[in-house]
Amino acid sequence: MGIHNLNKFLMEKCNKNNIRKMHLSELNGKTIAVDTSIYLYKFMADNTLTEHFYLMISLFRHYNIVPIFVFDGKPPKEKRELLLKRRQQRKASEEQYNKLKEEYDAMNDSADEKVELRKEMDLLKRESTSISYDNLATTKSLITAYGAKYEQAEGEADVLCMQLVLSGKAWGCMSDDMDMFVYGCPRVFRHFSLVNHNVIFYDFSAMLGDLKMDIPTFREIAVLSGTDYNCDNKTSLSETVELYEKYTNSGERTSHEYGFYNWVLQNTSYITDYDILLSILKMFDVANYSDNSAILERIEQVSFNEIDMNGLRNILEKDGFVFVL
Repeated sequence: MGIHNLNKFLMEKCNKNNIRKMHLSELNGKTIAVDTSIYLYKFMADNTLTEHFYLMISLFRHYNIVPIFVFDGKPPKEKRELLLKRRQQRKASEEQYNKLKEEYDAMNDSADEKVELRKEMDLLKRESTSISYDNLATTKSLITAYGAKYEQAEGEADVLCMQLVLSGKAWGCMSDDMDMFVYGCPRVFRHFSLVNHNVIFYDFSAMLGDLKMDIPTFREIAVLSGTDYNCDNKTSLSETVELYEKYTNSGERTSHEYGFYNWVLQNTSYITDYDILLSILKMFDVANYSDNSAILERIEQVSFNEIDMNGLRNILEKDGFVFVL
């Protein structure tokens, strides 16, 4: 998900103070947008969907962090082919998992061989994870019953997350999707830990200073390196950065829009389809999105509501929680 090797690049090039472990207590009083689909798949793969969303919201309440859970809406037409490909990959992983499970159940071999096969099965199970309508409905009901707020984006959740941050309605975004940096989200929280009560905080505004780039330049480099929408291109982040450095040292750098792309077109054969490239580039500029305007206008100051104890208890009991009178 996102640009290959982007996190490694950021870790190597940016000041360590701008990418650091942050305890949740440091977010006291902050409102954050949560890219919910990331955690839906993560928790579902562990068979802990309801339990872990309950624990997540419990931690937010404990540390006085107000979440806005953002769900995906209708995917853009540009992503439908990608979603179809992912669906096919999940089906293939599920079939392979079932095949290995039959082998595993019939095995009389050594423990070591069974352990290795189990690891492969666990990986395939994660890759085959899907989210049903009932899973979504239960999660939304849990969020509401526990007094938190959710919104369903008109399109992809990450766009609304970014808009919430830019509008000042959220301080940052919690997501493991590296695309948040391509959108230019100023503050991103990754690797949320239910056990250690921490996240990895990326101060992207400061990181851009480390990279000596503005958001449009960073976005051009990232998109040319290959996103989910143009991952078949024979390009890479390392090659694109190398070309950008040549461009900046060429004496031909301009302030014109797409100056880097135009230089690459004139001096290399690196760009294979300029029109598609520009189309994808515009997809990562939230200034081009107005579909969520009604949602943004409706959201004012966000806070926790009262807990619906009966509703919450009903949801948790169905998941196997035991309540002691």
